[in-house]
Amino acid sequence: MRAAHAAGRPVLVGTRSVGDSERFAALLAASGVAAVVLNAKNDAAEAAIVARAGQLGAVTVSTQMAGRGVDIVLGPGASEAGGLLVLGLGRYDSARLDRQLRGRSGRQGDPGGSVFCTSMDDDVVTENIVLGIGPRAVGTDGLIVDARFTELYAHAQRVAEGKVMALHRTTRRYYEATDRHRRIVLDVRDRVLTDDAALADHLGRIWGEDDERVRRWTGTAERRALAREVVLYHLDRGWSRHLNLLAEAREGIHLRVLGRQNPLDQFNLLATEDFRRVSDEVADAIGDTLDHAAADAVDLADLGLRRPSSTWTYMIADNPFGSEADRVLATLARVVRRGRPRAVRYT
Repeated sequence: MRAAHAAGRPVLVGTRSVGDSERFAALLAASGVAAVVLNAKNDAAEAAIVARAGQLGAVTVSTQMAGRGVDIVLGPGASEAGGLLVLGLGRYDSARLDRQLRGRSGRQGDPGGSVFCTSMDDDVVTENIVLGIGPRAVGTDGLIVDARFTELYAHAQRVAEGKVMALHRTTRRYYEATDRHRRIVLDVRDRVLTDDAALADHLGRIWGEDDERVRRWTGTAERRALAREVVLYHLDRGWSRHLNLLAEAREGIHLRVLGRQNPLDQFNLLATEDFRRVSDEVADAIGDTLDHAAADAVDLADLGLRRPSSTWTYMIADNPFGSEADRVLATLARVVRRGRPRAVRYT
């Protein structure tokens, strides 16, 4: 990097985290190299800085997220100096992100190059495999020249990618039940909002054969408007309560595996049962609110109701115990090895 910078070649350094970028920039400053640090804290300003990262002699230290989607155009004289040099400090958990960083240079026929500095102590290695062997050859500068370790590093990255894919697959499976329920709720909301007949039909299912109560709330535009607000109010509250229960259940659903139960099946069963219960509670609440509404009520405030001022956000995590098949295979592997260490263990 010193040689490239001395020749005026623009350099883009990619780091895994904001902390890494700031520490490396401090090391460069101590060596007399001034660098611009980007940490995705001000997207608009930093996009302009990244766009100037191709100027002659520029040094930019950036996380993967900073400046994404910005084309780095080489400035006058930069092509003659060798073009943009991309320096990666370690690899990401996904090879796709490495390719994105590498692809910042050599665009549209411009000259450029990329170098990744990696270590077997990088997080992508230590968090995914445990090495049971050492390198056969290490240079005086600490460079590992054992070709096996290049493949082991790439293998660790593939393991990391596999973990992410498994997490996404599990997350999607847990999301499917909630997604089905969401589509039902959104369909009801849309029909009640846009169709007077759908509103009457919805109220009819709540009150059964009592047509008089339905006509009382669908006879005029004002009554229909208030009835719609009441239906949506209780429907949204019921849906929020349902999401709250699922979020709490998801926090500990993986413990069901200790009782030889499938956490996903148990979660889907719980979600289905609670959704039916919520549907009944919402219907009862709508009927009760409209039955006790004053004749001169025109909005929710007149009924003593107020919509919440916040929205709901939830996340889904993976099963930390793994599947039963995973545990069986791990046990069989220990038996086959008979306690002998292997070159690589997975974490």
